[in-house]
Amino acid sequence: MQKTSRQLCSIPNLLSMLRIFILPFFVWAYLWAEPKTGYPLSCILLVLSGLSDLLDGFIARRFDMVTDVGKILDPVADKLTQITILLCLTLRYPSFLPLLLVFALKELLMLTGGLLLLHRHIHPGSAKWFGKIATCFFYLSMVLVVLFPALPFQTMAGIAAANLLLCIFALLMYIPIFFNLKKESGKR
Repeated sequence: MQKTSRQLCSIPNLLSMLRIFILPFFVWAYLWAEPKTGYPLSCILLVLSGLSDLLDGFIARRFDMVTDVGKILDPVADKLTQITILLCLTLRYPSFLPLLLVFALKELLMLTGGLLLLHRHIHPGSAKWFGKIATCFFYLSMVLVVLFPALPFQTMAGIAAANLLLCIFALLMYIPIFFNLKKESGKR
């Protein structure tokens, strides 16, 4: 119990918890935004969330602060943040609905695959470059959408489509990794 408590108080894990804590404020600031004041606040919260995501991983690896709690907390914070942002955007821009649905399906498949691997005592591994690129593009493009809510429909649809393609690409890249891990565990 003390070890878990100490792990929770590590800087990377506190940053992950900060991302989760920011979510209701982002929802409030975005959904009840006054165009001249609300969107900039939403954008600041989104940028803060994205920076804390970058920092927690960097600090954890650089200063050897990777914890078992953080291995769960960080991806949970990431997915909660991304799904919250997509839900908010879909309410204003229906063109984001396919992205929301595919993202939710991808994460459900990834969760199921990860749980299957863990059930076989196989560590699923950490995020790969293609997942990180998709996440980075997601944050950058969402900041753009939140900061400039009057972007033309075609631009919004293009941003949603680019994120959708990166989401599908990341999923397709993770599938063979899953099967290779599963196959290698069968050889042991």
